[in-house]
Amino acid sequence: MRAARALGVLLVLILAGCSAQPPSPSPSDAVTAGDSSYDHLFDQIGDDGSVSMATALQAFALAIAPLPGVTPPQGSDPPLYERMDATFAIDWLTPYLDQLTPDQQAAVAAALTPASDAVVIQPTGAPGATPNGFVPNEALAAGPGFVSDASPDQVYVDQVSAAVPVIAAKLGRGLHWPINVTLNPTQKAGADFLAYTEPELSQGRTKMTGCNVFVNPLLVAQNDFPLVQEAMAHEAFHCFQLQLEFETGHLTFYNAPTNKGKATRYGWIIEGQAQWVGEAVAGPTQDGDAWWSIYLASPERPLWRRTYDAQGFYQHLAEEGIDPWSVFDAMLETDSDQAAYLAANGSNDQFLNTWASGFVRNQSLPQAWDAQGPWFTNAHAQVVVKPVKNGDSFPLEAAPVTNADFALQSTADITELTFKGHARMYTDGVDTPAVETVDLCTNTTANACNCPAGLYYNGPYLQPS
Repeated sequence: MRAARALGVLLVLILAGCSAQPPSPSPSDAVTAGDSSYDHLFDQIGDDGSVSMATALQAFALAIAPLPGVTPPQGSDPPLYERMDATFAIDWLTPYLDQLTPDQQAAVAAALTPASDAVVIQPTGAPGATPNGFVPNEALAAGPGFVSDASPDQVYVDQVSAAVPVIAAKLGRGLHWPINVTLNPTQKAGADFLAYTEPELSQGRTKMTGCNVFVNPLLVAQNDFPLVQEAMAHEAFHCFQLQLEFETGHLTFYNAPTNKGKATRYGWIIEGQAQWVGEAVAGPTQDGDAWWSIYLASPERPLWRRTYDAQGFYQHLAEEGIDPWSVFDAMLETDSDQAAYLAANGSNDQFLNTWASGFVRNQSLPQAWDAQGPWFTNAHAQVVVKPVKNGDSFPLEAAPVTNADFALQSTADITELTFKGHARMYTDGVDTPAVETVDLCTNTTANACNCPAGLYYNGPYLQPS
C-alpha cells in the first residue's frame, strides 16, 4: 500500500562490487538528549508520542506549579526557547487526573483557575481574508509596548486580540467562546515557563465554555515585544485547536470515557502546529530559529516524538506547496498519529522525495538538498559517511517517520544501489529522486568501467558516477 510505504520512509541502499560478501549492518544514529531539565523530561517521550503518569506529573511540577509528592526533573537551566509554552504539561497530565491523590488534584485545580480579575476577550466574528503563507508583523495590531504607564495586562490582551482574527482568517473559522487572559501575579515556585493555555470546562469537565490563557511574570521580565507577539499568537492558536477538538469529540480525556477520540494530544500536532503558527503570525523570532535548528540537526528523531521542533515538519509542507493552514483542522479531527500524518498530505511524493535531502542544507547542491525557511540558522544534519569497497553489501535504513542522510565514498569498481520507499540521490551533478535500482561506474580507467582481473560484470547498463 502506498500510504504504508510512505509512512515507513524506509531507505535501503545495497552496495556491491564485482564480488559479493555477506552483508554487515551499519550502526544507527541515536537522538542525543541535552542536559537541561527540559531535555531530561522530553527524553522520556515514547517513540509513539506517549508519556507515563510519572513523566506527566514531573512535567506539571516543572512547568506549571509544584505538586505534592512530585520531584521535578533535575538538570541545567533550560534556555528561553524551551520555556516559552507549558501547555504540553497540562495535556500530558489531564488523562491521569482521576488517578492523582486528592492533594495533587487540588493543586492542579488551583494552578489552573483563572484570576478573578482575568481580562475577557469576546468571541470573534466572521473571519476575513488574508494572504497565504507567513503573515507579516504589520498584520498585527500595534501594542502599547513596554512603557511605564501601560497596563501590563493590556499588552498581552492586545496581542491575543490581534492574533485571533489573523488566525481565524487563515483557518476560515472564528472562536465561539471567550478567551480569559490571566497575568499570574507571581511566578509559581519552581516553575520557569512563560505562558500556557487550557480549556475552561463545565458539566463535569465535558463542556468547553471558554479558553484560559495564563501569562507568567517571567514573560513580562523579558521586555521583548516581538517575543510577546509570538507567544500570544501561539497561545491563541491553542484556543482554536481546543474548540475544534471539543466540537468534534476528539478529546476523550477531557470528556466521558465512552466518547470517541484520542488517548492523548500528540505533541508533534498540538505544539508543532502552534509553534509554526506563532512564527507565521508574528515571526520570525529567535524562538522559531532555535526550534528549527533542533529539527534540522535531528533527522533521525521520529516525528511522533517531536514537540515544538515539529515546526520544521510544517515548514517543509509549506516549502513543498502544501499550505499548513489548510491541513491543521483535518489533522485535529483524526484519532491517530498516522491518520494525522496522512491528513497533512505527508504521503505526498514531492514532500517525501525532498524531506530527507533538505536536512543536508548544502547550498552548492540542487534546491532539494537545502531546506528553506524564514529563520537564520546554519543548522543541518550530520551526514553519515560510509566507505564502500569491492565485496561490500550492507543496508542503510531510516526508521518509520524518520530521515537519514549518507555520503558514500566508493572505491569499488561497480556500485549498485537499490532503494525501497522514498529516496534521493545526487552523484556526478545529477539529482535523482525516487530511484529504485541504479548501477554506477565508480572506478574507471581510460573512461571505461572495469572489473578486477579475472572477474566479469554481468548486469544492467552502467551509468558513470
